[in-house]
Amino acid sequence: MKTGSSDGLPMTRRETFAGVVGLSLVGCMSAPVIEQTSSPLDGEALYEDLQRYASFGPKRTGSPADHAVSGWLEAEARLSGAIVEASPFRVRQFMLDEAALDLPDGPVLIYPYWFPRAGEVAAPVTFDRTNAAGRVLVIDLPPGLGALRAMPRSVLQAQSSGAAALVLITHTPSGQPFAHGQTEPCAVPTLIAGGRDLTRLRTAASSSEPCRFVLRGSILEQATGWNVLARIGRSGPQVVVSTPTSAWTTSGGERGPGVALWLALMRRAAADPRGARWLFTAFSGHELDGAGSRAFLNSDLAPVPSDVAVWCHLGASIATRRFEPGPDGLLQPTDRPSTDASLLTNRSAWLPGLASAFAPTVFDPAISGPDRPARGELQLYFGAGYPTFGFEGPHDFFHTPGDTAATSGPDLLEPIAMALDRFLSERLG
Repeated sequence: MKTGSSDGLPMTRRETFAGVVGLSLVGCMSAPVIEQTSSPLDGEALYEDLQRYASFGPKRTGSPADHAVSGWLEAEARLSGAIVEASPFRVRQFMLDEAALDLPDGPVLIYPYWFPRAGEVAAPVTFDRTNAAGRVLVIDLPPGLGALRAMPRSVLQAQSSGAAALVLITHTPSGQPFAHGQTEPCAVPTLIAGGRDLTRLRTAASSSEPCRFVLRGSILEQATGWNVLARIGRSGPQVVVSTPTSAWTTSGGERGPGVALWLALMRRAAADPRGARWLFTAFSGHELDGAGSRAFLNSDLAPVPSDVAVWCHLGASIATRRFEPGPDGLLQPTDRPSTDASLLTNRSAWLPGLASAFAPTVFDPAISGPDRPARGELQLYFGAGYPTFGFEGPHDFFHTPGDTAATSGPDLLEPIAMALDRFLSERLG
């Protein structure tokens, strides 16, 4: 079974650049403002943009889908009237051709453990590390963050056992594989499966029938990711609005709300800059340790922290839906928002204003600290000394192939958009 965006599995490099808007190599061009037929903060308009983002499929840095998203956002920024620059950066990336795990009773939903090591084997499955030589070893990981810490150790254990390949079992609310990675290529070819297939894998291990394990592709030492920078307004306080754009999977709920809100706030600023200088930044490289954000912060494109009045980071899982198990055990959507993500800031003076602005939502703003650590790009902006508030955290389909546009909705997006607009207007007032 080949991977592809149509079934929620990773997009391969053989897929085309469907829907790609030509990515400009030279920025600083403006386009006429297009009159909006509805408020950019309207929930339906926001959800249309989220669905468009999700439609590109999985968006690993440097992939055709990642480039397509960057091109789309650049085009939308130009249409808003912003002055736009598309800034490239280079990363080492694995370009996936095919990934599959076929048991005797059928295929398993999988995701490659990044950075993948290519390999193809037909061999029996085993859970026994003492009898794994030449076999496909399966390691059932602990739940929660312990799984992420155990992954690199498990790969080394598979290598020392002589296993031909490794399957890691992650446990998520959805039962699907949790996409994750490490810096260097795996010592053995490794795929991630979800807890929902644990019983099937145990059944396969009880027989001597071989499974088919496939992980094909190659490392590209100089893959290209794109950061999109859009500027609106010529005077007043500097406001930065950032969002990551690349992702392991389709990431309708992880990344989609941030992208939709980024577009909405940009169109809102284009209609009324409110006496501010706006810089909207859309960074690829998220899943590679924030490579695009790091490239920006290390360049002369980044503003001096003392020149920034507020940095708003539209990170992970901002407006996602709570799911609960149905009669069949599968997750079913509810009409309630998820409460797993956090709204964090490094400015205690902002807490009352944030609490007031976000009171109609589930978010309770907090100061980032040892008990509420920031992760991802939000941690980078705090560390660089920018006055920042932003979102980070999981949801029920976080980092899984099932993270589609259905994990969010207009009813969830609009209250967040209104809260963001209220707080930013207050800061600029």
